Amino acid sequence: MQILITAALNEELQPLEKFINTEFSKEKNVAFSFLKTGLGMKKTRREFSYTVKKNVYDFVLNIGTAGSLDSRFKIGDIFFATAFSKLFNNEIITIKNPFANFYYIPEDWKRGELFTSLKPVVNRKQTKMVKSLTQSQAVDMEAYAIADICLADSIPFFSLKIISDHAEPLSKKEFLNNLHKIQGFLHSAVNIFIKQNLFGQKKWENNEFI
Repeated sequence: MQILITAALNEELQPLEKFINTEFSKEKNVAFSFLKTGLGMKKTRREFSYTVKKNVYDFVLNIGTAGSLDSRFKIGDIFFATAFSKLFNNEIITIKNPFANFYYIPEDWKRGELFTSLKPVVNRKQTKMVKSLTQSQAVDMEAYAIADICLADSIPFFSLKIISDHAEPLSKKEFLNNLHKIQGFLHSAVNIFIKQNLFGQKKWENNEFI
């Protein structure tokens, strides 16, 4: 099984890569690949499209951080995206993840729609606008592009985010400090998901969960 894990930033991806390569070093029938897409849908679409055209993957995991649009969410909450949306020509386009119901997801993980923004959503005015246009509970800058390509190519895909802020202005230093604090949550979430869904009793076969 070929699994591709993607993230926007090295700071998100590199620590997880070390963790995964250590945690699953004895698994003989699975190979992990890692892709830094860069920030934004344009870069993500370009990098991801190029990668999946060159290689065949059985499963794609998009990981990283997201801003919360839901006041009930806390910093460090694990968010599983069941749908993805973006703004295009002043209209909201939403795609649902048809594989979402196949996954084992712990009850304490948050679920919902993930809005992918062209620009960082970092103040109350932007947050209010996104809330008025969508049903999303969280916001990032990459996931929609990956989901769109995976669905077109029938590649099982999921996006797992850690809530890092409440869509508020953060300096790079503050963001990296928050990221360092929640890195363990991300490692734990990915570890649980992979072990339960890919190496547990349930297995993927011909793009079907059995």
